[in-house]
Amino acid sequence: KEGGVTAVSLANNHMFDQGRSGYEETKVALSAGGVSHFGGYAPTTDDYFETKLGDKKVLIYGITMIATGWDESQAYEVTEKLRSEHPDAYLMAYIHWGDEYVTQNRHQRAFAHELIERGVDAIIGAHPHVVQGVEVYEGSPIFYSLGNFIFDQYWRDDLEDGYMVRVSDLEDTVR
Repeated sequence: KEGGVTAVSLANNHMFDQGRSGYEETKVALSAGGVSHFGGYAPTTDDYFETKLGDKKVLIYGITMIATGWDESQAYEVTEKLRSEHPDAYLMAYIHWGDEYVTQNRHQRAFAHELIERGVDAIIGAHPHVVQGVEVYEGSPIFYSLGNFIFDQYWRDDLEDGYMVRVSDLEDTVR
């Protein structure tokens, strides 16, 4: 919190590394420290982070496609329901996906495009440990993977690279 982190995604393949109790303890610790959290092992439309940027409501929800019960149809359902319930919000999907140590794959690209067609305004990806590039599709940015922000992988130069995304203006956003 003191470093400026206000919310974290728990939608990832390591969320149960310390069992269910470790996952629950993490949520309690984050909340006690004033850090919001969103996302989990199962799809839900009730687990998102809501904030405002100017006068615009922003919703961020987590999807994990690595070692979980999530599948594309569930992700589409959650996206459509959130878009329906919050038609004027800026909807961001934070996705844990992709193959480690390589660029984005055809499946990621198709999935991202479909999410945007169903109402997502921006996608931020994680998991592969390398920066996977940026694309703008139908006016919506897709950050396929931000790479490593802080991590102890020093055996390849590109593993020390990472993006940070700052959203500062949503004035031209139209949905």
